[in-house]
Amino acid sequence: MGREMGSLSSTETNTSDLRKAIGGSQAMVPLDETTSGDGQGHFGNLDQITSSHGLADGTGASGHNGDGLSLETSSGPKVLQQGDYEHNTSLISSLSVDSIEQHLESLRGSLHLTPRAVTLKCLPLVQQLIEDDAGWIFKDAVDPVALGLPDYFEVVKNPMHLTLIEKKLENELYHDLETFARDVKLVFENAILYNGEPSDVGIIAKGLLVRFQKDFEELIQGTFFRAFCQQLHSLTLALLNLLSFLYTGIKEAQVRLERVGEACTLCGCQRRLFEPTVLYCNGVCGMQPIRRNGNYYSDTKKQNNWCEECYKLLGDGEKIMLDDNTEIEKMQLQSFKNDGIPEEAWVQCDDCSSWVHQICALFNGRKNKSSAAYRCPKCHIRAANNGEVSEDSMKGANDLPHCKLSLAIENGLQQALTTAYTEKAVDRGISIHQVEKANGLTVRVVSNMDKKHLVREEVSRSRPRPSL
Repeated sequence: MGREMGSLSSTETNTSDLRKAIGGSQAMVPLDETTSGDGQGHFGNLDQITSSHGLADGTGASGHNGDGLSLETSSGPKVLQQGDYEHNTSLISSLSVDSIEQHLESLRGSLHLTPRAVTLKCLPLVQQLIEDDAGWIFKDAVDPVALGLPDYFEVVKNPMHLTLIEKKLENELYHDLETFARDVKLVFENAILYNGEPSDVGIIAKGLLVRFQKDFEELIQGTFFRAFCQQLHSLTLALLNLLSFLYTGIKEAQVRLERVGEACTLCGCQRRLFEPTVLYCNGVCGMQPIRRNGNYYSDTKKQNNWCEECYKLLGDGEKIMLDDNTEIEKMQLQSFKNDGIPEEAWVQCDDCSSWVHQICALFNGRKNKSSAAYRCPKCHIRAANNGEVSEDSMKGANDLPHCKLSLAIENGLQQALTTAYTEKAVDRGISIHQVEKANGLTVRVVSNMDKKHLVREEVSRSRPRPSL
């Protein structure tokens, strides 16, 4: 079955703790580098973690046998064959191999690192450029007045210097490697642009640019810090632990995180976080938003909320009317902290045992069935190439059911196209049958949700209801 893992709902939960899979007993091992509630990361020995949890070979609790996929259920192990895979929990089974590969390519656009990891990896590169014999030329911002360059800002539209990059790294303002590399290249490209490639400054800038590109590629592969560490002789234990993190290549570290289930094997991210939900007070303050990280009180269903000030104004024996027309007393309200951070849920592939984000896998957790297996996109491609997937399971938009909205849009589209074909035929003096047409256009509504939003009585009275 496709086992799911729910999302973390509070920053008080330490993401370095072992994460339990809902409905199973498999534990997710700690992150090699993670961010806890205080926003600070820590480092761990990933080799030790994988060996202690028996995950050094990259397999999870679920395994394969010779006949099929073996899963533990309440009635004992069950062997799942091809027909047992659930086709309603994911859109992957209805897509062609080319479409799935395009989807995976869109997810793996770049390596995913935290701002702190980018700083730790990239700061030595910038410092080496600054300490170079010619680094002083590019260290500080160009002063056109002092240097007598009145047309500098007319030629160079985006000035950049190494000290600014260093400060941005120290303040953890870079969220990805591409932005950092682009800024460093901009420093030398600006020098070449203004001074010209044959000039002395242009030649020096081109040399440092080539050197940076070489060091940056070695950083990705993990060889830059190997050479860097060999130059150091006496190191403290803390520095050794830090260098053990830097020693590992970025791609190598990413593969290891995915292998032990701490990063999505599809997108490479560890946690996909969403904007927190804004909570509003139902008390006398008039639907004011409850401040982040502040305490508030709510009913058991968390449909009605009160800030601390409004909670104090509630009478001890006073009956409180909720939005669902039920009554409770003040003592029945529970205290919470407004520090929840929604996180995308996970699901485990029953073929390769890897963990992926449900949104990356196009997985619908609401339709997950315990008796059916789940196959991730990569395993689906492998099965399709081996002839294990029937082409009949691949559906297009035309196979989806119609509704009134899709019918209205599709008919309107066809009428507009017919009018356009007729006008083009008249303009060209040809028959409408000779006009090139866009055939096979299909319109379907894939998401249409009716939502009911309850407002306070004061708001309802202030705005008259529209006449039907």
